[in-house]
Amino acid sequence: MRREMEDFAERIGLDFILNVILNRDGELVDAVAGHFIEAHRAGVEKSSRVYGVLIPEWADITISSTSPIDFDFFQGDKGITSAELSTKPGGEIVLVSGCLEGVSPAHPELADYVGRMTNDEIWKMLDAHQASDPLTGAEAIVLNNIKEKMRITVVTEGLAPPLCESMGFRHIYPGGLADYIGARLIENPAHKVGVLRHSAEVVPILAGRQ
Repeated sequence: MRREMEDFAERIGLDFILNVILNRDGELVDAVAGHFIEAHRAGVEKSSRVYGVLIPEWADITISSTSPIDFDFFQGDKGITSAELSTKPGGEIVLVSGCLEGVSPAHPELADYVGRMTNDEIWKMLDAHQASDPLTGAEAIVLNNIKEKMRITVVTEGLAPPLCESMGFRHIYPGGLADYIGARLIENPAHKVGVLRHSAEVVPILAGRQ
């Protein structure tokens, strides 16, 4: 996606950008300016100091809480993409997200894309310009890719169990989270459990790879 953006920017002749870096309180902490690729990369490096979280190793199970960015699943699923970076392939992401507005008032088709379409089908729809919202298609592709690599359990009151199951996720109500994690540890006491707070706004970085 980034390569496509930069290819487009180069074709139209973009030669200067000014980007600012904010912390999670909305305060200005830094700025970068210059060539649209070089300045962006410098901004990425600086932003990693604000949003990057060092982790010592991958977890078998990552509990990922997206609060306060959890009013719907379209926002809350950011906690899945961040938790992917901290979870072993074949492990489990346990997303804790309120989703009180459901999947999304603005992007309800996400549930159908994730639950009923393969990525090949989504790509064909996007290539044919048949998607009403290409952004939703792109988000569904990312989620489908993660589902192929690890188990996803959603802890929420905002999504009904059948809806989560139709998207390929397990569902737990918040009151059952402790018992669920306990049962998973009984299955395998050696499991390492990681916890990401504010996971829609952090990027886990494996120690030694920063």
